[in-house]
Amino acid sequence: EARDAGAHVGRAWALVHLVRSLPSDLGARRLLVPRSALARRGLEAEALFERRQGEGLNAAVAELVDTAQGHLREARRLRAGVPRRALAALLPAVFVDLHLKRLRRAGFDPSTPALARPMPAAPLRLLWRRLRGVY
Repeated sequence: EARDAGAHVGRAWALVHLVRSLPSDLGARRLLVPRSALARRGLEAEALFERRQGEGLNAAVAELVDTAQGHLREARRLRAGVPRRALAALLPAVFVDLHLKRLRRAGFDPSTPALARPMPAAPLRLLWRRLRGVY
């Protein structure tokens, strides 16, 4: 169960990183977001590269955020079977939570400047979760 929980946390973290790097990736004309998520919104790569995406990109990001949130839920569902000694490997879930909350507050707009700001309270949250034995 610890491995399964870790895989879900890893997938959630990867999706968050994908969204956070989206503005710089588009600036470099790289597109790592699944094209299926974009196609459902009627988005094309060239429009994204030229910053003509409209609200469709935010909807695609919202879909990725929901997928990441689902992975976190699944990881936490497995919590009972995870030994305490494996907890440290699952603590990145704390950072995933923080980033997902920020993305929601930003209306799923990955270019919102607030998303690039540091999170000074994050290490304290991480410590608190570690001491409580939860992720």
